[in-house]
Amino acid sequence: MATVMKKKYRTFARGGVWSDPLFDYDISTTYHFDDNAEEFDTVSESVDSVLSDSKYEIPALPKTGTLINIGELYTHDGQVYRVRQSHKVTAYNPDDIPALFTVYRKETDDMAWIDGEKVDVGAIRLYKDKKYTCIQAHQTQSDWTPPATPTLWEVYSEEPVNEVSEWVQPTGAHDAYQIGDQVLFNGSTYESVINANVWSPTVYPAGWCEI
Repeated sequence: MATVMKKKYRTFARGGVWSDPLFDYDISTTYHFDDNAEEFDTVSESVDSVLSDSKYEIPALPKTGTLINIGELYTHDGQVYRVRQSHKVTAYNPDDIPALFTVYRKETDDMAWIDGEKVDVGAIRLYKDKKYTCIQAHQTQSDWTPPATPTLWEVYSEEPVNEVSEWVQPTGAHDAYQIGDQVLFNGSTYESVINANVWSPTVYPAGWCEI
């Protein structure tokens, strides 16, 4: 059984009391599986690991009346669900009881926003042809669409691309290149490895590193 647990302050003690990562983000810093020491920053990252690791076989949701525990992963109708609260399986579809289950999907590009999914800060979802970035972890629901909840989502914007400019001969110390500055020179990109660099890569090669 693959069960997502919290690693309290990066210390694992089997049989300890575990808080629910869906709610208690301030108690712990990392997440892990009960049989794997690898740590993850978010629940989603750890679930992605399970979904892509062939050693884990996520079982189908058991029959009605079976006790299932918080944190366990199950499949139902081709979808992976995580148990939010320990309970006995009912006849209801997991999608109809979001207080007990949350949807889990492996993060990929251009994922559509869906109802009933646990999303973490930074998750990107497509809603009606517009991308949104999650700014507060939560479980989605039908009346909390991205446009209707600006406290949970913001319109996605690409990070500005830092364009590298052509090398220009500095006229003095005030516009000299410093460590880390990048330039284009004769079709290649170079990074200055010294401060107060006023020489071109051909004049003083030791002052530059081609990248």
